[in-house]
Amino acid sequence: MKKLLPLFLILLVLEIYILIKAVEIIGLLETILLLLLTAAVGIIIAISEGRIVLRNINRALSQRRVPADDILSGLCILMGGLMLFLPGILTDLVGITMVIPVTRKFYKEIIRSIIENMILKGYNRIRLRW
Repeated sequence: MKKLLPLFLILLVLEIYILIKAVEIIGLLETILLLLLTAAVGIIIAISEGRIVLRNINRALSQRRVPADDILSGLCILMGGLMLFLPGILTDLVGITMVIPVTRKFYKEIIRSIIENMILKGYNRIRLRW
C-alpha cells in the first residue's frame, strides 16, 4: 500500500486539474453532464459485458475447462466498473477502456504479466494489506 499511496495522490491531483480545465473550457454543467454520461454508459457496458463473461465462465466450467482468460476479463470489468464510480474524467476513460472488449486485452496482458512474474518469484498467494 505504501507504494500505491503516491500514485493515488498523483492521480487525485491530476483528476482535479483535468476537472478544473474541463470546467474552464466547456463549463460546469457540461462537465457534470459529461461525467454522468460517461459513468452511465460505462456501467451499462460493464453490466452487459459482465453477463457475457459469466456466461462464458459457466460454459467453460460445464465443459470442465479452466476459464482463465474469462476470469481475467471479469477482473478487468470489475476494476473498470469501480473506476467508473470514481468521479473524474481520467478514471472514467480508464474504466471504459477496461470494460470494452477491444481495449480490455491491453489490461489483461498487464495483469497476466504481473501474475506470471509473481509465480516466477515464488509467490503462492496474494496478500492485501491496508
